[in-house]
Amino acid sequence: MAELSKQKRQEKQVRKSSSAPGQFLGYSLQVTRLLDRLLDAENDWVVSLEFFEDVGVESPEGMKIAEQDKSSLSGNPTADRSVSLWKTFSNWTDAIKCGDLDVNLTVFELYSTCQTHGEIVDIFSSATTESSVKKAIEDAKVKLNWGRVEQFPKDLFPLLSNFFSLEETKLLKLIENFHVLTPKISPYDDIKIKLAKLFCPDEIVDQVMEHALGWIKIRVDNLISSKKNAIIKKSEFRAEIISFIRAIDTRTILHSFAHKPQIDEINYELAIRTYVKQLDIVNFNDTIKMQAVIDYLLAATDRTEWSLKGYVNATSFIDYEDDLKRIWLNEKMINDIDNASLDESVKGQLLCLNCLKKHEKIQGLEVPLHFTAGSFHALADSQLIGWHSDFENELSKDLK
Repeated sequence: MAELSKQKRQEKQVRKSSSAPGQFLGYSLQVTRLLDRLLDAENDWVVSLEFFEDVGVESPEGMKIAEQDKSSLSGNPTADRSVSLWKTFSNWTDAIKCGDLDVNLTVFELYSTCQTHGEIVDIFSSATTESSVKKAIEDAKVKLNWGRVEQFPKDLFPLLSNFFSLEETKLLKLIENFHVLTPKISPYDDIKIKLAKLFCPDEIVDQVMEHALGWIKIRVDNLISSKKNAIIKKSEFRAEIISFIRAIDTRTILHSFAHKPQIDEINYELAIRTYVKQLDIVNFNDTIKMQAVIDYLLAATDRTEWSLKGYVNATSFIDYEDDLKRIWLNEKMINDIDNASLDESVKGQLLCLNCLKKHEKIQGLEVPLHFTAGSFHALADSQLIGWHSDFENELSKDLK
């Protein structure tokens, strides 16, 4: 009797170990995909878990992305005769039939951790025109041998029958709007890349990802336990992650990504740029003008790189320029008072040099020496500031 009881316990343990990890992996993947979708979503969109789909995305205008997630420790959930695959298509069919999903406003996406797909999934995913979609459906029927009803397992046939019974125009649109997705590297590595590109320094990206996943899990669990839909606003998520990054980011310096420009770039700038003409007007020598060009080009490169990498927010650049304009105005007023008797060219040189020796921070971070100087020259290039007291008229003379 004891041996029989022990055998039953072992059988139970075997059954549990073969299914529980896979089930957990499936739920875990949904949370990971929710984070990925939040990173991609626009600021006024919402992303949901198990609301109208495994992971759903919705815009204020009613556009939706319905994402089904497939993970498997063994087997291929996207194989041509996979019950899991056709259950997905059948569920989408039901949602379209009952009006829960508008086939014209919904993108249907199947995310699979398996890099290898069934042929039908790939055929459907690559069909983007009415003619190619029609051919894809016919090819799928051939591959399935759809005319031989008796050969289909009982759990598969109703799913296929439901899918192929969808009104033709809606069926065509469903396939046209269908895509299969797989990780570029892995689900987590893909997220790290997106975090690094958006707003996260490389050295803390792992910490930020772990915090984001934990925050989403707690947020979803609290919503569900309160009998609310698991819906998260992108704006709410973004505010949380940015505040977390600011709390743990220990950087004090923005490092330059720029390389010294080539001589042909410098010569081109010297010949055409307004900020160089502004220096000419107050009789700066060639050495000063060449340094101005170098600072301007280096600053332009860093401005672009910091923005692309998410190190500096776009509004911070605007605030920075406003600060520089305020510095210029204050220096100009002091210069006009203290040096009223000096020649206009000398006054202009003093104003310029006093501004260029400033070293202003952006977002509280130290910047390379060339950045403040280059940013002043960028403002001069746009004629928002100038070194001569009457720079606008002087520039217009130069154009005549």
